Amino acid sequence: MPESAIERQDNNKRLIPPNELNDKISDRVNQAILHAMELEPDKRPQTVEDWLKELGWRRRFTFPSLGNKRLQVLVAAIFAAGVLITKIEPLISALNNGVQLIDRFFSSPSTPTNPSTQQTPSSHTQPQNR
Repeated sequence: MPESAIERQDNNKRLIPPNELNDKISDRVNQAILHAMELEPDKRPQTVEDWLKELGWRRRFTFPSLGNKRLQVLVAAIFAAGVLITKIEPLISALNNGVQLIDRFFSSPSTPTNPSTQQTPSSHTQPQNR
């Protein structure tokens, strides 16, 4: 996993070039990835098409046409659902952690589970009078 942009910018962390992690990555692909991961947005490729050219893509890249209105709505709904799921998952995780914390805070002290080890008032040994 590469260092985050914040770590790279604020703490001068080094971005490990991909070909140091996988020696099968070509120099062209390595340079294209490094270019796309520049910290300054104006130093990155400005379009996907520009980046694909760096990777050696020869044909013009175009997104498929979505002429059908129903298809456009369906694609938009799927995209929105995906975005929504990525936003809800951290919230659910945080809520779950909060519930667990509350449970631990308000739970009663645990009691032994083996009743034979518990002493009851009648089981105490008392001196017998003779």
